[in-house]
Amino acid sequence: MTTTGPNGAGTGGTSNYAFGTTHWTNTANITAADTTYSAVVLSTDNSHYLYASNFGFAIDAGDTILGIQMEVRVKGSVDLRAADGSVLAVKAGSSVGTDKATNTGIGTADAYVSYGGAADLWGTTWTAAQVNASNFGLRYSVYDLGGGVTVSCDYVRCTITHSAGTTTKAFRRSLLGVGV
Repeated sequence: MTTTGPNGAGTGGTSNYAFGTTHWTNTANITAADTTYSAVVLSTDNSHYLYASNFGFAIDAGDTILGIQMEVRVKGSVDLRAADGSVLAVKAGSSVGTDKATNTGIGTADAYVSYGGAADLWGTTWTAAQVNASNFGLRYSVYDLGGGVTVSCDYVRCTITHSAGTTTKAFRRSLLGVGV
């Protein structure tokens, strides 16, 4: 078993305007952990999806994907006044699998919130080509728990857990002169 990452999102944007009512601003700011934020101002509503993609993976084609962990570095302007409302994996540009939102309040200090894990496939199957693709990613929405709040997202990163495929194992053995 191998872990690759965490890799940061190479692209940030807003997607699926059919969900939520409020736009995120400065969405390109989620590509570096530098306290330069994308933000959404909420007052008793849901945000549109913040879309993180283009993680730059280069997993070997024959490898088996075992798990995907996404981490969002986020904070709120008022302690526990907002929560994640929807957290979806994106395969080939479309939302797939199980929504990982926990509806847990967001604190005022920058903190990584983790979704998925080393053995979590988000309710679907994945190939190396799919997680390597520039349109693999995460859709993240938040909602106001009452009273108004600004939610700021600094960074989105992803870690892939995978096992070497038979082609990769045979190639490695041949390089080592083992079992040839």
